[in-house]
Amino acid sequence: MENPPFHTETVRVLHVDDEPQFRDLTSTFLERKRENFEVETAEDAEEALSRIFDRPPDCVVSDYDMPGKNGIEFLKEVRGEFPELPFILFTGKGSEEVASDAITAGVTDYLQKGSGTQGYELLTNRIENAVRARRNAKRAERQDELMRLTEIAGDTGGFELDLETNEVLLTDGARRIVGVSEQKEIRLGEVLEMCHPEDRKRLRESLRRTTENTEQTRGTYRLLKEGESRLLEVLTIPVTEDGDVTKLRGSINDTTDRR
Repeated sequence: MENPPFHTETVRVLHVDDEPQFRDLTSTFLERKRENFEVETAEDAEEALSRIFDRPPDCVVSDYDMPGKNGIEFLKEVRGEFPELPFILFTGKGSEEVASDAITAGVTDYLQKGSGTQGYELLTNRIENAVRARRNAKRAERQDELMRLTEIAGDTGGFELDLETNEVLLTDGARRIVGVSEQKEIRLGEVLEMCHPEDRKRLRESLRRTTENTEQTRGTYRLLKEGESRLLEVLTIPVTEDGDVTKLRGSINDTTDRR
């Protein structure tokens, strides 16, 4: 089973604008155009910063001319804590000076408000492009980190399990061990199907214990591959974000020949 396409993955957007009618109009349009968009709103930079620190969205869309901090000042504060968070300046105040300041401050995209639906259509596409690019970059970063983990540990392959999506990311070495092509995306259910039926419950229990107890676990499981059984030693380590275990990472070592 492959990963769900991008348009089915939830995209959380924080729209910041001091005009209530424009906030409502923009939110309504975005959510109608993209069913996977969830739009939250804030009326100024201070409220928006509080929301971002509490739960960072996938993308920020902000006006420029607002009471208190303007859009550029808001962007600078966001960049100080979240340098990679997609940030689109969506403003009616268009000028070369504002655009230049936004680029200098690290804006992801700059877009002027337009009349009619064309401006909203463009904004929708820009949000999608920015979030997709960031997610692809994070996948690449995770792959590199897994490769480094594998090299340091001296093991044959590494993996990462996203507990929210059940997506399993494998290093090249791990893909060779389990027999998964480079192009194929897999999920936890498929990994369990690769295991010997008698080992599946034990593997599930090990993953549950790692998640709930925040403890490192190690076990040996039988992999069914090309009509034969291979013995894999699996080390699993919890990864926490804001105190919660969100991912499991670890290493896979084929010990069949040694056994």
